[in-house]
Amino acid sequence: MSYMAKSELFENRLLSGLIGRLGAFPVRQGAGEVPPHLRGTGYPGAKRLGHGKGYLYPHDHPGGWVAQQLATYTGMLNLESIGGRIIDAHLRFADQWPDLYGAGWLPAVVGLYEHGVWRYADRDRRIGYSVALFGPHGREYQHPSASLVEQVRRLPDVSSVQITFHADRPPAAHPMPPGGFRLAIVNCLDLEAGRAARRRLAESFRV
Repeated sequence: MSYMAKSELFENRLLSGLIGRLGAFPVRQGAGEVPPHLRGTGYPGAKRLGHGKGYLYPHDHPGGWVAQQLATYTGMLNLESIGGRIIDAHLRFADQWPDLYGAGWLPAVVGLYEHGVWRYADRDRRIGYSVALFGPHGREYQHPSASLVEQVRRLPDVSSVQITFHADRPPAAHPMPPGGFRLAIVNCLDLEAGRAARRRLAESFRV
């Protein structure tokens, strides 16, 4: 994707609804494959099927960005945003969240790249949360024990625990935001459960 093409996308605030609901979604030859509950409503029976709830379809907006810029692309498109404004676009998906997407999602991604077909039953999708733990910059951190990480992962409604740094590398070798050094990410199906899991990890890191 050229800088000009990405710049046009970043300035398109009309796509903020799409980004907030999807983040990453499959594209087949420039056509976005979106979950049924986010699809368009321009045909009989769409409302009964639950299609189009708050969905902003990219082809309907200025420039038809996806169709124009990704006409020959088949794969995942990841769009990142802050405050409803797109800040970056990647031809991939973020590896932080697949366990929250529901059973069958990863096989669907493999099928998309291998056969150009997207087959994923979206009906089992649940709302999930990704809760990050940060510590102050300038400290040397060590990983918590594997047994503690497993204990936290087994807490109710916790889907996964990711330790997000390499203990054998200096802190400066990690790309981190200026506000803090990211230590861990807890994916969960209940926000309070994720916060409780984060507190357990914070005790271990002494932050």
